[in-house]
Amino acid sequence: MHHSCKSQLSRQNFRGFNLKLILTFYCIRLDDIEDGSEKRRMMPAAHVRFGVPLALNAAHYAAALSLEKISKFGKLRAEVICNIFVCRKIAYSFSFN
Repeated sequence: MHHSCKSQLSRQNFRGFNLKLILTFYCIRLDDIEDGSEKRRMMPAAHVRFGVPLALNAAHYAAALSLEKISKFGKLRAEVICNIFVCRKIAYSFSFN
C-alpha cells in the first residue's frame, strides 16, 4: 500500500472519527470509481491518485470499521443504522442516468 495512503487509513486515524464520517468515506470512494470522477474537492480522486485496487481496499477497510462500531451498539440502534445505510445505497444505485 502506498505510504501516504496507508497512513491516512490507519486504525489510529479512524478511531476518533464518528460513524457517519467513516461511512461517507466508504461511499465516496466507491461512488468516485463507479461514476469515473477524476476529482474530489478539486483534488485527484483516491482511485486516480493511488489506483483502483488501493481505493477499493480503503473503502472496504472503512466498511469493516463501520461494522465494528455498529456491532457495539444495542440491537435496535444497530438495525436502524443498517436499514438507513442500505436504503441510501439502494438510492445511490438508482441515481445513474
